[in-house]
Amino acid sequence: MYKVKKLFLFLSYIFCNGISAECDSHQNKNILIDDGSLLNANQPEIKFEKAVFDSNTYLLENIKFNSCEGNSSWEISADEATLENEVLSIKNARVELFNMPIFWLGDIVLDKDKEINIPNLGITDSDFDFSYQFKAGNESAQYVIEPILTKSQLGISFNAKLNDGKNKTEIQSFAIDDEQSSWVFKINSRLQLVKNLELSLDYGDFSGNSLIQNYGYKFLDINRRTLDLKKNIKLSWLINNRHVVIGQQSFENLNLPRPITHTKNYLKYESSYILDNWKIRRSTEISKFKIKNNTVLLNRILPPNEGADFPYFVHEDVERKNRKISFSNSSFGSAFSSKIDIDFYWKQYTINKTTNTSNLSSESFQIKQTFDLDKKFLLGYIYSSFDDQDNIPLLDSYPKSPSPENNISMQSWYGSDRSANQRKIFLYYQNTFEGMEYSLSTNLYEKYNYSNINPELGKHFNKKPVFFAINKSFGNSKFSAIGNYSVKDNKISSSVFEITNKNSEREFSLSKREYLNSGFPLSELNNYVLKYSQNFNNITIFARTQYSISDENINENIFGAEWYKDCFKFRIAFERARFFPFIEPDYSKGNYFNQIYLTNPILKNNLSFEFELIGLTNSLKPINEIIQNGLFN
Repeated sequence: MYKVKKLFLFLSYIFCNGISAECDSHQNKNILIDDGSLLNANQPEIKFEKAVFDSNTYLLENIKFNSCEGNSSWEISADEATLENEVLSIKNARVELFNMPIFWLGDIVLDKDKEINIPNLGITDSDFDFSYQFKAGNESAQYVIEPILTKSQLGISFNAKLNDGKNKTEIQSFAIDDEQSSWVFKINSRLQLVKNLELSLDYGDFSGNSLIQNYGYKFLDINRRTLDLKKNIKLSWLINNRHVVIGQQSFENLNLPRPITHTKNYLKYESSYILDNWKIRRSTEISKFKIKNNTVLLNRILPPNEGADFPYFVHEDVERKNRKISFSNSSFGSAFSSKIDIDFYWKQYTINKTTNTSNLSSESFQIKQTFDLDKKFLLGYIYSSFDDQDNIPLLDSYPKSPSPENNISMQSWYGSDRSANQRKIFLYYQNTFEGMEYSLSTNLYEKYNYSNINPELGKHFNKKPVFFAINKSFGNSKFSAIGNYSVKDNKISSSVFEITNKNSEREFSLSKREYLNSGFPLSELNNYVLKYSQNFNNITIFARTQYSISDENINENIFGAEWYKDCFKFRIAFERARFFPFIEPDYSKGNYFNQIYLTNPILKNNLSFEFELIGLTNSLKPINEIIQNGLFN
């Protein structure tokens, strides 16, 4: 959005002509000065061709000023202005770029609480956008209302930021009079209701499938590739060693449904104690998971489909009760230190179906002990109970990526639906060598109990793995790698390799990513990602490309250039991507794996034009963010 920054103008001015003489306004009435300027510390210089001083009123003619440091290709100019009682009134102001008028601002008034605002012009799907911001507020509250004309439709955006030191709230909203009367809003808030009692909101909702994918992202700080709006509410109470949380975790799908889209309502209680040298922690969570408002997913999992192309069972309505108690103890000796962790789990599931209800339960334990020999080398073991989990639902759990640190973790999954199911003796080593930071881990003995979940999982275990993580700098270059090498198969099964080169004028990186996670719903991902930017004097070329090895296809390609001269930036970029926003709202015949990786059989092509008047308009997104995250973020 193109807006003018605040220009604070006070009355401690020096009226200057060619010899920079100081003028006393009380002693100089009806004085004429040619080619002077108004100067004030830390404020822009206001130049004028002629000034007449009459009592306490100062009449200025042909004024020009800008708020850009250094030479500027743009200026705000006007034929007449009046300075009276610490207020500068400018008549028929306009913005000039290379001495050509581009915006007319009309009559504006500047004092310490005022700011100039100019319209925002843009392009969406070859149609012009026009909007204008109205602002109000104070130090603890700011409000912005923005009427919008886009794609021949009228809309309005309202944003608010509130912060009184203890409570913080941000509201974003947008509505437009299209065929679906689309609207969307987001609220992020942290409110301290009373001492030790806090309410947290990360909540959004929307109506109209075309809203975000067509133009909504231009007027909201919502990612263009975002799949959902979070609907999270949490009330937390913390006192002494007890923590109670009541909340809901959910989201609204902006377009394509996620593979798992449960709404979770939960009550969680945690407490911690110290008994002798033992740290004890108890946790109980009662939660209910339910799929809501996702007819596409429900049609796939309900009879007669029973899961369709999903590689695991997805249930519509599940209740879960988790209990966990943990014991931890550390001891220190002259030769080594030792730490032991013991966890006990009790899980109960109630699966509610249209015809019947089934109950599942699981009890497990695990022990981990490590011996730290020299603060670099760890020897340890993990021993856990073996329990079949093929019928246990996946509700809020997913596997961790292979790494030396995750290999020695008691949990190979995030979430609460999968226990360790592993027994191993491991080695872990971390060190630095000639500027290279690295860590390694391997298992002297390993045994898993995953065979009953799915035969495919047998491909990922008992492979004599060596997990590695490496970071090495070479001047302006850096090499990094993380992954898993199988001695048995003599191959790297999961890895990320990246080399970067960066200086003040250039940024380059090339990475190869190959994931083969030890669980579903994820499958292989094997691609190259190139990121590049180079500055040639006042022109910067930038690019980002993502190439899928398995599909032999370019999933994302961005190429652009930015020209900079005297506080003016102009950027042009071409986007070609198989990513969201998805342009077909009916995805009932879509592919499951496209949902996971956000790929899209329909290409999205876009040519974007952007400019920035530095010191006047909002800043463009930095090129570094574009090549790191893509224009669609």
